[in-house]
Amino acid sequence: MKNALETALAYWKSAALFAALRINLFEKLGQKYSSPEEISAMTQTSPDMIIRLLRALTALGMLEQEGNNYRCTETAINSLVPGREGSVSNFCRVMSEDFRNGLWLRLPDTMNRGLEIPPVISDTPAALFTKAMNDLAHQGEAQAFKEALYLPEEGILLDLGCGSGAYAIAVCKKFPKWKGIVVDRPEALAVTRQIVDEFELDERIELKSGDFFNMDFKAEFDLVILSDVLYMEDDKNRRIISIAFNAVKRGGLTAIRGYFINEENPDQFPALFDLNMMIHDPKHRTPLLSELSRWLEEQGFIDLNMKRLTEMSWIVTASKPTETEK
Repeated sequence: MKNALETALAYWKSAALFAALRINLFEKLGQKYSSPEEISAMTQTSPDMIIRLLRALTALGMLEQEGNNYRCTETAINSLVPGREGSVSNFCRVMSEDFRNGLWLRLPDTMNRGLEIPPVISDTPAALFTKAMNDLAHQGEAQAFKEALYLPEEGILLDLGCGSGAYAIAVCKKFPKWKGIVVDRPEALAVTRQIVDEFELDERIELKSGDFFNMDFKAEFDLVILSDVLYMEDDKNRRIISIAFNAVKRGGLTAIRGYFINEENPDQFPALFDLNMMIHDPKHRTPLLSELSRWLEEQGFIDLNMKRLTEMSWIVTASKPTETEK
């Protein structure tokens, strides 16, 4: 399954390379360290967006980073600058045009030869996305999440923007006395209901339909889960953290899981995931770990702990102060 997932995601890497070729990044940047602002000027690109491409290319090993500055690796120069011995720049540019024109996307139709092929995907976009994220959760993410949490034997959790409910389910499977409420929009919860029922947790996990931005929660939860929800604009991300802070008991825990970016040494999947989000909605992005830490501290959380969950993701936990810790 891992090979299938890697193959499905391979075009993210190609797209990042093709974007760099299209703005002649490797020729213009060379091996002199430059800031994102300088690179933005030399490539005539958006400063906010070029940094996201630079991180992805660094994660792919095409660029090197020193502080907040970037340069091409020697291998990238030799391989991707035209005129160098052994350069494959022209070939990659031809592949880039094929990609841009969608030639490979026509492969199913080319094989079809006029025959009517039933659609493979019959779900609504929301249902399909929920199932897709559930697939990722079961590539070791949910298992690692529950093992990373140190919880009392009994408690109540709240999962905001739960999607398939995979992480609430993982906690309830590990801790038989835990119960919870999972919140998401109706189209996502249609999938969640099926999965909760499959695990026979319908008596312990309550589904609550709606937009959690417009809901009021009492400070009655021992654990608030935020998984794959902090990818919005900064003000909305801060508001989500505020909602979590108000919902968790004093002394309770918030567990945040996602494909966050370590800006000093970006990992491949988070950096590419960030580019994937950008092409769908430029306002949405993957937060830096340093930003996430700052937002939590500003809200009043204490005892922050960040650690890598899997090769793709991070988990960040923080506590709400008790009365004596206020």
